[in-house]
Amino acid sequence: MPGNVPWTLSFPAGIEDAHWNATMTDGNWFLAACAAEGTLCVKPDYSHGNGVLDLAKPIRDGDGRPWTLTAVGMPPLDGGNPELPRTDRLRLAGEVSAIRLPDTLVELGAGALMNCGTLREIDLPDSLRRIGPWAFSGCRSLRRLSIPAGVEDVSDDRTVLECESLEAIDTAPGNPAYRSDGGVLLSADGTRLVAYPPGRPAESYAIPEGVEAIPGHLFARCLHLKSVSVPATVREIGPHAFAGCRSLATVTGDPATRVRLLGNPFLHTAVRQLPWDAHAQRRATGDE
Repeated sequence: MPGNVPWTLSFPAGIEDAHWNATMTDGNWFLAACAAEGTLCVKPDYSHGNGVLDLAKPIRDGDGRPWTLTAVGMPPLDGGNPELPRTDRLRLAGEVSAIRLPDTLVELGAGALMNCGTLREIDLPDSLRRIGPWAFSGCRSLRRLSIPAGVEDVSDDRTVLECESLEAIDTAPGNPAYRSDGGVLLSADGTRLVAYPPGRPAESYAIPEGVEAIPGHLFARCLHLKSVSVPATVREIGPHAFAGCRSLATVTGDPATRVRLLGNPFLHTAVRQLPWDAHAQRRATGDE
């Protein structure tokens, strides 16, 4: 039995603080408690399920009043009771192969689907606007991911870390904030690398000209990578940016470029020579 599955809800007018039992209408039974701040904490009984967690079906309290799912995410580490959390962003996890989300969902917050290791597919709704850090981290079976046109903010902080089966991230036509280049997610203006799918089969990657920084952990544990080309526009490489890319042996770039290397970005790789100064090289590979 997986742990609690909390959802963030917005209440219809007239519904105040209360604690109710509730069930889903798709045949999967749930134990639920509603906190005063509008948080529903749900624990699914998968003995009645089929591996598909359908959150798009109506959620109602014991009196038949509807709730609207608007966000999923992880609670802050504030010492609160995880069984009845006091915050409005909580974590969803469980042994499911597919998740269906409603068209009321606005945010996948921090760690929303983290460590859903058996999740193979998910269709993000057009209503989605924000995707937080670690949102899909540890979804080792996830095969595809498409960013809807309305998404305005995607965190570059380990969003798809350890998604070892993920080969490409696509964007829907008309998204003004993001674009996909060869399955890699970038900002629309091309200055930010946002997410690199760890299961991308290519053995080499040329970071596009115009990218200004490589965020920490962005390429971490991308086991297919053997060589990376860094353009002169990159001025900073974040902590552990390529850590754990054990096949990565070659990094090319302009030796005249001053690149700030933070926190051993090439730790646990086969890289022994960088195109930048020797001090930066020792710091980047963990030899200093």
